[in-house]
Amino acid sequence: MVNMNEAYDKRLARRVKTSAATAGVAVHDGVMMWFSGPSFETPAEAKIARQLGADIFGWTIVPEAILARRFGLNFSGISVVTDFGAGFSNGNPNADITRGPAVAGVVATKRLMRSFVRMR
Repeated sequence: MVNMNEAYDKRLARRVKTSAATAGVAVHDGVMMWFSGPSFETPAEAKIARQLGADIFGWTIVPEAILARRFGLNFSGISVVTDFGAGFSNGNPNADITRGPAVAGVVATKRLMRSFVRMR
């Protein structure tokens, strides 16, 4: 069993936020629910995720956090949100509509990571 209390390292999270501010990249804290993918969630899955307190949901970050905790590694995660989930704000995700936001997210993430690496 892996204890997921304090799954994300607070010091690393502060460093990410500071790096993002320096790089001019907007970041937000939230609760992520993980689905196995690689498929978009159904409206029912999106609805239950929101009812359980998730702000976003996706296919990654959570398994990485679990493994990091399992092996005693400090961990912080960054996710790029590319679409509204099915059933929210007329969300009907598909690969074509997520491509543009994903590319913009890569550009912003590169700026953030450059700032993060420079900051010690």
